[in-house]
Amino acid sequence: MAAKKKTTKRGVTTRKGKRGRPTELAVGSVIEKVYKGSTYRVQVTDDGFTYRGKPYASLTAIARQITKYGAISGPRFFGTDAPKGGAA
Repeated sequence: MAAKKKTTKRGVTTRKGKRGRPTELAVGSVIEKVYKGSTYRVQVTDDGFTYRGKPYASLTAIARQITKYGAISGPRFFGTDAPKGGAA
């Protein structure tokens, strides 16, 4: 099942994963992650994400490629998930 996408007036793409949690990432923005001493860069596109010139539908697929772990949350790995807890 593909994630549903919607672009807002501000040019921000809202995606809802299978659990219905929205993730707002602006198309064209770059997400950086330092993992085991290496820096990884992912670009947000209209269709999903691009990592090393290859298109991906989800951050989870990219996180699996980088870490080689089968059970990993892409949004959590890249730090784009909503923070846990109440309002500060």
